[in-house]
Amino acid sequence: MSLSACGSSTIGLPQNCQDVFKRWDELIVKLEANSNIPSSYVQQEKEERSRMLKLARKIETQKQAGICEFARRAVDEKLQALASGPNGLNEHIKKMEIMYNRKYE
Repeated sequence: MSLSACGSSTIGLPQNCQDVFKRWDELIVKLEANSNIPSSYVQQEKEERSRMLKLARKIETQKQAGICEFARRAVDEKLQALASGPNGLNEHIKKMEIMYNRKYE
């Protein structure tokens, strides 16, 4: 059984999806360890991971790869931003909020 740091099994998903959720767990662990990151953001990240995992389980097998690739890109961007320096993730979050606000105006 493949349990994650968040306690949800990824068994039954394609290997590339399991790998994405393992990386997402890595991101969450790093966020929790960083005192500069608000706990509300960490909780939001956990909830997003949970929603994506539920979605990946519900959709057809051929679509799982696509949804997992989308999630992988988002997780990788956050990990890179976190590794870029003390304010890297905050800058990334601000950039994403600006982008989403423009998208929905």
